[in-house]
Amino acid sequence: VLMKKLGLVKRLAYSSGDYFTDVRSFRMIDKIVSKNVDVIWSASALMLKEREKNLQGTRFAPQVVMPLGLVMRDEEVQKKAGDARTVLFMGNIQPHQGIDLMIDSFIEVRKVYPNLTLEIVGRGPYTESAQRKVADAGLSLCVMFHGFVDDEKKVDEIYKRSLVGMALYHPDLSSFTKLSDPGKIKDYLSAGLPVVTTAVFPFSREIAE
Repeated sequence: VLMKKLGLVKRLAYSSGDYFTDVRSFRMIDKIVSKNVDVIWSASALMLKEREKNLQGTRFAPQVVMPLGLVMRDEEVQKKAGDARTVLFMGNIQPHQGIDLMIDSFIEVRKVYPNLTLEIVGRGPYTESAQRKVADAGLSLCVMFHGFVDDEKKVDEIYKRSLVGMALYHPDLSSFTKLSDPGKIKDYLSAGLPVVTTAVFPFSREIAE
């Protein structure tokens, strides 16, 4: 914005992947930026409407719904291994992502399918708590915490041995997820994985259909 005011930039597009309705500092910054750009790319129609409501009475740039894009994974990745038995979670490890629900569910599902494994790719403030929960349940040998993986070949190998992708967003904690366009789910789909998710955002209905 400063560079535009100095004449170093001609046009600005503001891309918003998430919208935090309950974070005052975010809304203040969003208001300043929205008034000083040429166009706003909102990740969902709900986000667009929420911004209009919060910026009511002020002049701001026109909005366009611009869903998040993704790179389709190779057909080779979509050909699952014959012995695929991994339940996969990728993302930030924190309560609103439904980590507790996923681990509790895995405990129950494994009673019926004892050969299943759970692989968790990512890190976050809830990692140690999740690891303790897994250890307390006696599942340390069948639940793998990879941490952040920046090697795409390794990620592809994890996808190849996966049966399903998990995205159990917590309805009461996901204030911004409800308005967003979840990239994690699109990444699962790009690898040919079916998805288990919660009915938190509009995209959930499309998955169900």
